[in-house]
Amino acid sequence: MLSEKLELHIEGYFRPYKKDQIYQEKKKVLMNNLENIMFQLKNEGLEDKEAYNVLIKKLECGDVKIDVSELSVDENNKLNYFKKIFTDENLENLALINANYRLCDFKGSMAKNREINYSEFKDCYFKRLNFIDSTVSESDFKKSDFNQAIFENCKITNSSFYDSHLPKVSFDGSILLNISFKNCYLKKVSFVNSKLINVQFESCTLSKLDFTGATMDRITYRFLQEERADLTDVEIV
Repeated sequence: MLSEKLELHIEGYFRPYKKDQIYQEKKKVLMNNLENIMFQLKNEGLEDKEAYNVLIKKLECGDVKIDVSELSVDENNKLNYFKKIFTDENLENLALINANYRLCDFKGSMAKNREINYSEFKDCYFKRLNFIDSTVSESDFKKSDFNQAIFENCKITNSSFYDSHLPKVSFDGSILLNISFKNCYLKKVSFVNSKLINVQFESCTLSKLDFTGATMDRITYRFLQEERADLTDVEIV
């Protein structure tokens, strides 16, 4: 049997989702898998605490896969964070799925291989945030400051930025799909080698954007062309 502590840890991965039949089945599969791994570790001579630590590491680094595909987000079970400080922190254990953040400080924080899904950030401070090799989907960022933030090699889909400040932000090597920037300030923002599909800039201040090596669809191209952005090195797809 798995320890209560480990079961609570697993519960954190499934918290955002509706507790329907698919939820129960996927959670049961994971628990059975972990029990088998725990049994093997104990046969190798590890004590309970040592085996627990190994399992946690396997979960966090992705050696043990957690299948949440086909699960439905539970809109009535959102986590709410208000005036929390996460400066210079590694965000690997922070809840970024089905959560609301307001007036939170993420200055200098970093995350790699994480997912932000079905979440909202309002009046948050993201200066020098380092978000690498990660995904953002179905999320909104409102009245937030992203000065010098980095979103490199990320996939950002079906999300919006409203009334936000984005000077010197890097989206290098990222995919942006169905993204809306509305009433945002973008100066010296880098989209080098990025792919932009249906990205809209409405009532935004755009200045010195770098699209070197970028590819984009005609809709995005027209938005930027109307704003007189330098699209010399852009490939239209």
